[in-house]
Amino acid sequence: MRTDLDSRRYPLGWVDLLLLLGSVVLLVSSARAGLRAARIDADIGVVSHEAKQLYDAFVRFEEANGRFPAAHGEIALERTSLDPLKRRGYYKGTVATRLVDGRVDAYVSSGAEDRPEFWLEMSLVKEPGVRFLVARSDDAPLGGGKWRDGAFVFRDGELEPL
Repeated sequence: MRTDLDSRRYPLGWVDLLLLLGSVVLLVSSARAGLRAARIDADIGVVSHEAKQLYDAFVRFEEANGRFPAAHGEIALERTSLDPLKRRGYYKGTVATRLVDGRVDAYVSSGAEDRPEFWLEMSLVKEPGVRFLVARSDDAPLGGGKWRDGAFVFRDGELEPL
């Protein structure tokens, strides 16, 4: 049995409009969050690739020069341009463009001839909690006192090799 109420069409009321608007806002914010996460993941992928290239550049530099670039002085690693690695052709990347302040956070090297070591740490500009370690050392703060040889990403409290 059909009544007059069933056959009528009611215009949207204020509550209906608010529910509709709330749904749209939720959808837009979810899409934005997903887009941000995708951009961060893309940057992590790029910086991970460049961190491996940096590690290789350090190793080649040390093989050719008998030591890693210094932390200070004449052949010091410049934390923005990454010279002398770039200037001498060991590294061609642009990792600094994706880092906080456009530079490596910290760099240390030892000139010990029997066991030269280095480490550098860098933070992702879009998500500074994601950090990278490039090292051949047991002194890197992110390394936790363990010997680290390679490129690593630190996120969610874990250091993972790349």
